[in-house]
Amino acid sequence: MPKSIVAFCDNGKYHDIDVEDDVTIFARYENGATGTFITSTGEYPGTNRLEISGSKGKIVLENGILKWWKLCKDERDVCVESDQGFAEIDYEYSEITCDEPESAHKGILQNFVNAILYGEELIAPGTDGIFELTLSNAAYLSSWKNNCEITIPFDSTEFDEKIAELSQIAKNCKGEIEQSHSSEYKERWKVRW
Repeated sequence: MPKSIVAFCDNGKYHDIDVEDDVTIFARYENGATGTFITSTGEYPGTNRLEISGSKGKIVLENGILKWWKLCKDERDVCVESDQGFAEIDYEYSEITCDEPESAHKGILQNFVNAILYGEELIAPGTDGIFELTLSNAAYLSSWKNNCEITIPFDSTEFDEKIAELSQIAKNCKGEIEQSHSSEYKERWKVRW
């Protein structure tokens, strides 16, 4: 978990919806690492990419291929020891392709059922869900507070008060909102398993 985040959550930026459809989160970790998470419904054909860079190499997961650059020497050591501004570092490169297709949500649900019925180890245990909710709630809070930095863990009182306020606004506008949305969106966002 990061120690803090700053988030930008834009509602209805690309579609006529009352939830975020463009989110950028900047994270800071206790050890000095940083991270960025970007998601949007306003691009096509879309990008699903995970990249992790460290002092000993980098991995990139995209299009079902994991690419791994494993440095032969730690970048921090080379930086301190080298007399060159940007010294080249030898590395080993490998690619790993998964033999099975990605099962996404269906696979997580099946794993949950298998855990109950057969004791299978969970892919996504409840603690992971708590961490994810903490991050998304901190992102909302940051966005509601003009994109200020939110320390994790944060005091949930302010978050709960804002949720109550937004719920009341939604209740007051419910009839107006229901009339404004076309059947096109109701059909478009229907879940099909």
